[in-house]
Amino acid sequence: MSVDVECFCCKELETGKHVIEGNCVCHSKDFTSVCLDESVLKTAYTMLIHVRGYRDRRNTLAFDNRKFRWIAYQQFTYYIYQHLGKKVRKVIPSCVVQAIRERYPESDGTYTGFRNSSEIQAALNGS
Repeated sequence: MSVDVECFCCKELETGKHVIEGNCVCHSKDFTSVCLDESVLKTAYTMLIHVRGYRDRRNTLAFDNRKFRWIAYQQFTYYIYQHLGKKVRKVIPSCVVQAIRERYPESDGTYTGFRNSSEIQAALNGS
């Protein structure tokens, strides 16, 4: 984890404690199914496009590890918090990020990390 705000345990989650089985949410059968399974992630992505109106900027249904990570992070957020609302972002526990990155690694080992809404808007605006 590259940012201090990203370094926290799943036991410190503000909500969703009911989904943590044992010592870590990553050991949960539900976590593996909901956040790491390729078929589930592909289905979730299709729902984002067709049901929620999400637009794929790359305009493709091709899946790579980057897209799988993004969908997995979305799935975890829905799994724990349900819907957060537009521009509402939550940091994902480091154990979850690590599990997702191990399952869907970036070839060069470089990852973006957490960005709040204002950082994303600045990047989109070229600031």
